[in-house]
Parts: sequence; structure tokens; C-alpha cells
Amino acid sequence: MKIRSFISFLLVGTFCITNLNIAHSSSNPANVKLTVHYQRTAADYSGWELWLWRNMINGTDTDVNKAGVKFTGDDSFGKYVTLDISNMDKYDNIGIIVRKGEWLAKDIDIDRFITKFNSDGTSEVWLRQGDTTIYYSQPSSSVQNPNSAKDNAATEQDAAQAAQDSKKLTISCVKGKVTKKVTGDAPKCPSGYKNPMGSYLTFKAYSSCKLYKLDSFLGGVLLTDAGKTLSFSSIGKYSYLPGAGSYSDIECALGILNAPSFVKAQINATRAIDGMRKANWGKISSFWTYHPDNGVNISFNTK
Repeated sequence: MKIRSFISFLLVGTFCITNLNIAHSSSNPANVKLTVHYQRTAADYSGWELWLWRNMINGTDTDVNKAGVKFTGDDSFGKYVTLDISNMDKYDNIGIIVRKGEWLAKDIDIDRFITKFNSDGTSEVWLRQGDTTIYYSQPSSSVQNPNSAKDNAATEQDAAQAAQDSKKLTISCVKGKVTKKVTGDAPKCPSGYKNPMGSYLTFKAYSSCKLYKLDSFLGGVLLTDAGKTLSFSSIGKYSYLPGAGSYSDIECALGILNAPSFVKAQINATRAIDGMRKANWGKISSFWTYHPDNGVNISFNTK
């Protein structure tokens, strides 16, 4: 996190010049009980959470929680969460970002850094939408700098994501010469009817992992060959666009396909210079490539 380290260096330098009392790693408490309050002008808190890391000005940072930190309560200011952060005596300060989902949007462009800790190990801060200041006591004024342009973009992304989430899967259920179409999330045929694709693990992965909600032109998924072939195209490590597939989608499919652990390890370790790789297990054959510019392209075929 070189950018974060650089920013924190500038911040520390500025604060030292103005004679503010900043706690450094040597004087930080080992365990910090941190309370973060957050306020948005329109009280639109859905999807907003915190990304926190133990920050080193010169050294390696560590994430507080790799899944992010969600708000747990409401107060008169907005949302809040209290959490324990260990090993802070080895770090300079706490980096904090308010983000929407897995990086759909950020509250502000720059990172904030919590630098003040009480002698008992507690620290309480207040953050406001679009405001770069970290307040160590509750501000009395309302938010002055709402990040409206970003909120609008996030709203559009939310609408696009909602459209993706609403997509359903339609299957053809057969009973003799009678065919019925069933639509839904992971749909099942009525009693007495059979889904011709139902015996294929590739179809089961497509249905159970809800991969039909992903658009192939955004790095998504296709089910072809009457349910026998499941293909992922241009899957990056993280999904930033509505409808784009991610590694977690591949991992879900690998679980349904009963992929051995060595196959999962080979996929994770593939480099661009390795070219096309392949593996076979049970009735499944798989081919994949990786490139840092366009991610993973992988297909699974049922015999």
C-alpha cells in the first residue's frame, strides 16, 4: 500500500509542523477499542461499510478485516460500529475508508487516518459524507460537502445491480410429450417432470450458483451444449461492474463440480506464461488460461 503510506507520511509531517499530538507505534496501546460514527446527508446507508487497516508509515500494513466492517447500530448522528483492533503498538495509525459494497464507490477519494488513542485504549471518531476531516468529538454542524456526483453514480450502479439480481432462469421440464417451462431462482421441475439438463454438474453449478444472473460481455458466464459446457470469460479477481463475474463465482462452481483441491490450487497458481492448462476429474474436463489484463478464461465440460 505505497500510496497509503505516502499519504500518511504527508499527514504526519503536516501535523508535526502544527504541533498536534500524534500517537506513534511506540506509544500506541496494544489493543484499541474503536468506535466509528458515520453520517450521510440523505440517510442512504444501504451497502455502505468500512475498510480498515493497521497502517505503517515505513513498513507493511495489515487489514483489520478482509471482508470489510459493517455498521451495527444507529444513533442520532447516523450509523456506528464498535470493534476491537489488536497489535496496534506495532503500527503508526489506523487507515479508514468508507466504501459501498466491494469497492462500488468510495465516500471520498483520499484515505483517512485515525491517529489519536486514549490511554485506556479507546478511540471514538465521527465521519461525514464527503468530508475529509476525522472528528474526535461529534461535530455540531451538518454535512457541508456531500459527494453528490459519486452518490448518483452509485445509485445508477445500484439500479443496474438490481436489474441483474432480478434475472431468473428458465428451464424446460419434460413429461412424455408434454413440456413445461419453469422460471425462477434455481428452478425445479414439478413432480413427474424431468429437466434433461438436470443430471449435468455443469448445469447444477450454473443454477445453484445463480450464474445466469451474469452477462457474458461483462466478464460473465455462458451455459452451452444443452447444459454440458459451462464457460467463464474474462473473470478478474474482483467484480466492480454489475453483471460481471468474479473469482467467487468460479469458486462456487468448482465446489458444485466436486473439483479436487489440487485443481483449485493449479487454477489459483496459473500465470500468463503458462498458456493453456487443463485438468480432468470424474466426468469433468476443464481448460483455462490467465492473463493480468483480462483475468481468467475457463470452461468446464461434462462427458
